[in-house]
Amino acid sequence: MKEYLSNPSLIFRDTIRKGLIGPGSDIFGLPDEQEIISDYPLKRYYSGVLFPERETNTNQLTIGKADDQDAKVEFSDDTLEGDEIQADNNNVAEQDDEVTEKTKKKNKDLTEDYYSEATHYFPNNFGLTFCVGKEQQSVVAEFSFAMYKQLKTGQGKIAISKEDFDEFVDNHFASVRQYLEYDDGFMSIIASVSLPFNAYSLKNFFGGEDGKPIREMIGYNKLALLLGRMWRRKQIEPIRLKIELNDKDDYKIEGIPIFKEEESKNAVSCYFKRVYQTPYGKYVKILMANRATHRRDKFSNANETLNAKCLYQAQITIKEAVFKSYKQLTEANPFDEELNTVNFQYRDELSFAIGHGCSVVWNNNSAPTELSTTFQPEVDIKSYSNDFRSDFPEHLKDIAELKNLSIWSRYKKDELISKLIEFVQEYNKWIKIQEKVTVEPFEESIKDNLIRNHQYTYDRLINNIKILGTNDMAYNSFLLAKFLEPMIWRITHFYWPIQQCTCR
Repeated sequence: MKEYLSNPSLIFRDTIRKGLIGPGSDIFGLPDEQEIISDYPLKRYYSGVLFPERETNTNQLTIGKADDQDAKVEFSDDTLEGDEIQADNNNVAEQDDEVTEKTKKKNKDLTEDYYSEATHYFPNNFGLTFCVGKEQQSVVAEFSFAMYKQLKTGQGKIAISKEDFDEFVDNHFASVRQYLEYDDGFMSIIASVSLPFNAYSLKNFFGGEDGKPIREMIGYNKLALLLGRMWRRKQIEPIRLKIELNDKDDYKIEGIPIFKEEESKNAVSCYFKRVYQTPYGKYVKILMANRATHRRDKFSNANETLNAKCLYQAQITIKEAVFKSYKQLTEANPFDEELNTVNFQYRDELSFAIGHGCSVVWNNNSAPTELSTTFQPEVDIKSYSNDFRSDFPEHLKDIAELKNLSIWSRYKKDELISKLIEFVQEYNKWIKIQEKVTVEPFEESIKDNLIRNHQYTYDRLINNIKILGTNDMAYNSFLLAKFLEPMIWRITHFYWPIQQCTCR
C-alpha cells in the first residue's frame, strides 16, 4: 500500500497484470497462490500461457508449415464446453513438414525451427538469450509456472463477512444454514449434504417477489459463484536447475524434461539450451516448452482438457552468473546505418538479454545478478530538464529568453548578435569535447559522421547569425517572428481543434 501511495501508476501496472496474466483477477478473496476463478482460465488470461503441442493424428505433431494454419483457427469466447473447432485433418497432414530421424541427427539446429522464436497464436514455448564470460561454466535457471484445476461443487470457498453470511443463511424466505458453513471469514458449501438447488435453479429457489430481497443479498451472489464453474490455481514449486554450459544436452531435439504432473499426466514441460561460443563471450539461449499434446481440432478455450494442460504465469529466472552486456554477434549492421547510429548514441544504456516470445528484466542496470522473463515489460521514463548545465556562462542564459530575441529585447543589435555568437560557440566547445571521446575501431566511422553533422549545424548557425548582422530586413523579420511566435502557437492550438469540429 505504501508503494501505491508513493507511485500511483503502480496501481495500473498491477491491475493490468492481474487481468491479462494473473493471478489475482477474481473476487473470491483468497490469496493469489490459492486463487479461484469463476471461468475457464483461457477465457480469463491471455498472456504468459504455454499451450500444449498440436496433434493432427495419433503420431504426428504440427510443426513447420502447419503452424500457419493456427492463424485461421478462431479462438472464440462463444465456444461452449465440449465444442470442437472443425479442421480438415487430411489437408493439414498433407501440409505438415516431415521430420525424419535422419534429419534430426544431421541438423543440430532443428530446435530453431521446431521451437520458433516467432509469436504463435497458441505459443507453446518462450525463453531468453543472454551473454556470460567465456570462463563461465554453469548458470542456475529457475522455472516457475502455475496450473488450474476445475473444482466440483462444494470444493470452493469465498470471502464474506459474518454479518452478511448470517443475514443470508437465516433469511425469512428459505433458510439455507444447513447447507452452508462459515469459517475464518469464508463461506463454503458443506460437502456432506445434498443441495436442493444448483447454479441453474438457484434463482427459481428464491423466485418470485418474496424472494427478490434475498436475490439482492451479498450472500446470494456469493453462493451463485460457489455453484458455478470454478478453477483453482496450483502454483508449481519453482524448479531450480544447475545448467552446465559445456555439455551436449543442448542438441537434444526432445528437450530436457523438468516437470510431469503425476495425477493426470496432462502437463509435461522441458527446456532447451543452446550455447554459442564467440570471442566476446558465451551466448546462452534457454527455452521452456510445454510438451503435453492436444488434438488440433479441439483447440477451444472452453475445452476443459486444454485448459488443464496449459501452463500459466510462466517465468524463467537466471542466477549465479556474471552477466555481460548483450551485443549483437556482428559488431555493426552493414545494411542499417541508422540502427548503428542509434546503438552508438545509446551505447551506455546496457541491455543484458533478449526475450523470445517475451521480454526480459534484470535487477541492476550496470551489473545485474539476476535475469527474469516477463510478459509485462515496463520501464521508468527518466525525468529530463531544459536547465543550463552548471558550467554554462551566466551572462548568456538570458539570451535564450524569447522576449530578448523579439522586438521587446533589451539588447541593441550589436550586443544581441554578439551574444548569439557566444551562445553558439558553447555548442562548438561541446563538439570539440565529443571529438576526443574514445570509441571502438568499428565505431569510428559512426562517430565521424555524427561530428560532421554537428559541425554542419554549427556552421549553419554562425552563417545565419552573420546574415542577421548584415541584413536589416532579415534582422527585423527575425525580431518580429519571435514576437509573433507565442501568439501563433496559441491560435493554432486553440482555434484549430474548434475549426476541425465545426467543419464536418
